[in-house]
Amino acid sequence: MNLKKLIPGIAALAVLGFSLTLAPFVTLAKVDAATHLKMLIPLYSYPTDSDPKSGKTYWDEVATEAKTYPKVDITVIIDPNNGPDSNGPNQDYKDGLNKLRAAGVHILGYVFTGRGLCFPQEIPSDGVCKATVPFAGKDYPAPKVSKIKADVDTYYNKYRSNDGKSLINGIFFDEFANPVDEGDKLKIYVELYNYVKRKNRNIRPLVVANPGTQLDSSEFPQVLKAADVFVVYENNPEHPDSGEQKRWVETDYADESQYTSQFASLLYSAPNAKDAPIARNSLSYLELMGTYVGHAAEQGFGYVFVTDNKFTSNPWNNLPSYWKEEVRYIAQANSMSVPASPRKGQNQLDRRQK
Repeated sequence: MNLKKLIPGIAALAVLGFSLTLAPFVTLAKVDAATHLKMLIPLYSYPTDSDPKSGKTYWDEVATEAKTYPKVDITVIIDPNNGPDSNGPNQDYKDGLNKLRAAGVHILGYVFTGRGLCFPQEIPSDGVCKATVPFAGKDYPAPKVSKIKADVDTYYNKYRSNDGKSLINGIFFDEFANPVDEGDKLKIYVELYNYVKRKNRNIRPLVVANPGTQLDSSEFPQVLKAADVFVVYENNPEHPDSGEQKRWVETDYADESQYTSQFASLLYSAPNAKDAPIARNSLSYLELMGTYVGHAAEQGFGYVFVTDNKFTSNPWNNLPSYWKEEVRYIAQANSMSVPASPRKGQNQLDRRQK
């Protein structure tokens, strides 16, 4: 199956193998059954923040679509306070998290790792680490390992429902060092991975790492010991001047294709209705959303999320204008999935989580 030949046009999108139109705006990609696309959503809004059009909270909208399309695996990342609130969730968070869990949504807690700049081997002899990570005009202090573990503990000890059940399914390690072998940082990340895994062996916690860009191929397969899923692209999918699709990765991962089911792509600032039609083949913004999802399928990625929310200090503070269409597109594409030999990476992931 190959998605490299994109079919341009008003009613056509990229396809795997062959296509079948199942929606008025899109010709669906036929998803390889070994991939079965999932959604990874940074849900960085407050639980009661509402969509001005629908009047519903963004969290409720996620729960609604999760119930409507139960075969679409949806995982969200929450970030109460650049990590967990040390006091645990307030009632708004408890209510929102309970609704998401009841809808079958998986929930990850955000933990900032600061690219490992304050891991033990990086700390000066005086014991004071002053390293920072810049983002959106601000500098954020890189945390020590003890702080990272404390954040993990807070999510698992305090983010619980009224009946005492954990509201967290795993951890999202942001600002993952890349490359990770400098100063033996990989050893620390593997330690953190195992630390999370020991928190709740019954639900097999999911660990997602976010380097935000492609992994150093020289570090395969050792780096895969540090997480279950890696975000290898977090950026704008379009060159704003040319209207041409960016190359998500410098390579097509030809040598690592057996691992790509462990990869995720998070796309923000995608074209919206105000930008359409896009110069590239006069595609509409909805058709472009489909091409981005299709490109993730082409690469064999396990997770994808596309939003037309523009980059500011937080491109993840609401849902895309085509939220329902995106979930429906992935649901219908997955329903067309065809049998395929399991990828080595997927087998490895399954074994590690059992």
